[in-house]
Amino acid sequence: MAVVGFANGISDRVSLAVAETDVAAALLSTFGISVIVWSAWAIGLVFLLRPPLQPASRLDGIIAAAALLAFLLPMAPLSWLAIAGLAMHILRTSPRSSFLQRGAWILLALTVPMLWSRLLFVMLSEAILQADAILVGWIVGTPRLGNAIQFADESGYLWIAPGCSSLANISLAFLCWATIAKALNRPSSLGDIGWVVLACTAVALINVTRISLMGLYRDHFDLLHGPIGATAASWLTLGATVTICLLGMRRDLPVPSYTGPPVTFSPALVGGVGLVLAVSLAFKLPGLMLLTSPMAPAPGFSGEAARLLEQHGFEVQQVSPGENLAGISGTAGACSVRINDVMPQGWQQSLVAGIAGDHHLVYLFNGKKYSEQPLLHTRADYYWSKLNRYAGRNVPTRPVMAVIFTPACDDLPLRELADLSGR
Repeated sequence: MAVVGFANGISDRVSLAVAETDVAAALLSTFGISVIVWSAWAIGLVFLLRPPLQPASRLDGIIAAAALLAFLLPMAPLSWLAIAGLAMHILRTSPRSSFLQRGAWILLALTVPMLWSRLLFVMLSEAILQADAILVGWIVGTPRLGNAIQFADESGYLWIAPGCSSLANISLAFLCWATIAKALNRPSSLGDIGWVVLACTAVALINVTRISLMGLYRDHFDLLHGPIGATAASWLTLGATVTICLLGMRRDLPVPSYTGPPVTFSPALVGGVGLVLAVSLAFKLPGLMLLTSPMAPAPGFSGEAARLLEQHGFEVQQVSPGENLAGISGTAGACSVRINDVMPQGWQQSLVAGIAGDHHLVYLFNGKKYSEQPLLHTRADYYWSKLNRYAGRNVPTRPVMAVIFTPACDDLPLRELADLSGR
């Protein structure tokens, strides 16, 4: 079950990594999944397989059936939820300090970076991104707009995207500590908290330093932000995390652990696991094909908005996405307008407000006009669209547009633009 669940849980990330590059490059980058995650899964699996097979109880069968159902559903994150449930069941029913219990602890810790930290980010994304931005802004020494920091040369803003957040690395530090602790069968103590905090602080500092270098040296942005910078930061993070965890562990010797003969599997069992794995991944294939394609808003808005502005006498041109904000701009006499496509999760609100300055700002979504981004509606639409894509249904997300215009724009066709956003 651990093999089937892990394969289904990482299926979306593996598919995305292959779609963005190619199989060879994705393999070299471990499919965008940390080496810590792969190592933890391998160690946990070995521990789970060490004890001899025991007769399954009725409750074991019910738990396994529920997990299997979650694996068969097309939503990959459900597999991690099922793995967490399996791990907690094993923890409740296995002997203390046994290989089975230690493997279950590692399996449960594995769900922290793969599921729980991502859910935490969804709920607290604004605060998490701004925490990174505060540290980066302090190092670079330039003004900050929410989670955007002005480049040192004042040529624009460095926007901290969700993928650049320190939270992911912090969750990996926790997983690394849990894996090494259970691999050595080391009992927990209050002193562990200090070492875990130290490891989390180290990986956060590495991430913040990398982002700060991007802000200080914009000419080298592509190098620092690209594969070379990402790979260097990844290896530094791995080295710092493992080193700190090992230093924290070495003062204690492992306690005696449960031993037993290695387990053997019948060909029928191996074949059954292979069949379940193939079927569960096949059910996810239609959704994975949609998820790896660009999740663009409903097509045609930018073009239709440009034509509408031109019909009202505006001279329209494309906006250079130097601040990760694509869109169009238009001028008609003293009136200037800028229309940007923004993320439905609301991660660019502060940046948009800073760009707007003293000008007027409205948001357009689903045929309506708002003075602020309607986060509840835009996020619900985004995640509903993503859920449908997991299920193999191509439901495009509705565009969320930020319209910035000068006070002289008395005849700006906001009503017509809002109607376009609802098509």
